[in-house]
Amino acid sequence: MAPLQRQIIVGIDYGTTKTCVTYAVQDVSQPHEPIVQTLYIEAGPSLPSTVSYSENGVQWGTAAKSAPHSCSWTKLLLDGSHPSALNNVPEQFLHGQFNSYNLSVIPVHFWFAIPATWSPATTAKMETAITAAGFRDRKHDQVSFVTEPEAAGLYIARHQHREFKAYASDALAPQLCKASKLTDRLVDVAAFAIEKKSGQHPFYRRLAETSGVNCGGALVDIRLLSSIARHLEHDLSDLPTRTASFDLAERVEAIKHVFLGSRWPQILRPTAEFLDLVHTKHPTLKVTSAEIKNAIEDVVSQVIELVHGNLHPETPFYPTSAIQTVVLVGGMSQNPYFVERVRRDLLRSVTLVTPRQYETALVAHGATLRGLEGAVVSSLSSTKNYGLVPDFPAAVDNHSLEQGPQTLPLWWRHQQGKQLDVPHEGSLEFSLYHEESNPLVKSILIVESDHVERENPVLGDEDVRSIGILTCNLQASPLQRFVHGRAQGQGGKRYLLRVRVDWSVPVNTDVVQLAAYLVQDEYVELVGSSKARISCVA
Repeated sequence: MAPLQRQIIVGIDYGTTKTCVTYAVQDVSQPHEPIVQTLYIEAGPSLPSTVSYSENGVQWGTAAKSAPHSCSWTKLLLDGSHPSALNNVPEQFLHGQFNSYNLSVIPVHFWFAIPATWSPATTAKMETAITAAGFRDRKHDQVSFVTEPEAAGLYIARHQHREFKAYASDALAPQLCKASKLTDRLVDVAAFAIEKKSGQHPFYRRLAETSGVNCGGALVDIRLLSSIARHLEHDLSDLPTRTASFDLAERVEAIKHVFLGSRWPQILRPTAEFLDLVHTKHPTLKVTSAEIKNAIEDVVSQVIELVHGNLHPETPFYPTSAIQTVVLVGGMSQNPYFVERVRRDLLRSVTLVTPRQYETALVAHGATLRGLEGAVVSSLSSTKNYGLVPDFPAAVDNHSLEQGPQTLPLWWRHQQGKQLDVPHEGSLEFSLYHEESNPLVKSILIVESDHVERENPVLGDEDVRSIGILTCNLQASPLQRFVHGRAQGQGGKRYLLRVRVDWSVPVNTDVVQLAAYLVQDEYVELVGSSKARISCVA
């Protein structure tokens, strides 16, 4: 399909507590780069993700926030881990948002930012709500999704050299200058890496670890509100009006942005309405320093666990040395105590970057940038057949273990002409045969062929040739886990080794990345990694 001559790209960050919208006009006839602007709804860069119901109908945003019967944090109603009967609330909020746009006849491409950890079922609920709200009513409009970390990463790649500050590294500036011209690789705790080389489409890859919905600033708010509820001996969720609870929630949220870690308690001064509802005469409420620290420490622990999980030194696809920057965005990035705690627990080789000022529409801005990037290459076609051949395959027959034939495993074959969705990744497992007298270094050949007509081709066939080797070093491996009896004659031990091979074919490359792991139940050990160039066309 030919690209549109002129369209509006709209990025929407439908957040837990607030929603932001940005936009840009993309015109192929204009030589200059489109400017991303924030859409001001109700005179501000954001509005509460709130819906209210009354005899006057459905209200949303700021108008709904002060209504007596309202529903806040509407985004969480889409997630299965937050069960609720209010299935149509997100739809009604989005409907109100859609009706606020003054759309012309120009086609609009809406890009919604969604959590990276949403399940397909949750994303489907969001898509249903978007359609019901009217975003697809005009036949020439489009709706697409971008994950929140992808959107944040794209914004950072564009702006971090002037809008972000770094901690614990004096070498960041030259890195950023290089990154803006050559390759941008950014990681956030939601476990995505973004790579973009000059003149090419971006490549998005999920890393090893992911976060959940109960993480971040919202979790801190919930913990602090729970502490207040315990002090008052009152269930705050049972208040007859939402106004009082909103007032308290906003005051609790403000604590995060000023807390420096001091031992002094934070003082809250709720409204008289709230004090009457909870039956207390005290005009102030105290949240202790320990309660604030404990609430923040839970999030710090999750962040550090996620970051270290993605910076594991034995991950060959993304080694530690390749990931040098961790970026904190969102409300928690403005909490000095939280930033300092994360910086203290990070590896020394990692630079921590935070915004100089809180950018409300950062994710929405990144979603619009994603729309301006255009299409991402989604598939490759292999021009040859590819597979793996171990040099010591195992054959087990009637509990007898022997060395098997060197055949091309049919369960890992990139067939000639077959389309591969990219980025493409997967894994396979097979068994290796080992005796005590054998070398502790095993080889897995990476092979290719122009035509594989026989059902079980073998190495040595004229058509099958090696293009690389994946070497498995077992010298430090606990082979006693894999003993499978004794060899005949000499009486040495025989081993049945289970090996898993992970492979990855990124976008915009003709290189397959492979890693071999020795596995048994919970035991996993990296024993080798390699790369091979394959023949394919986009």
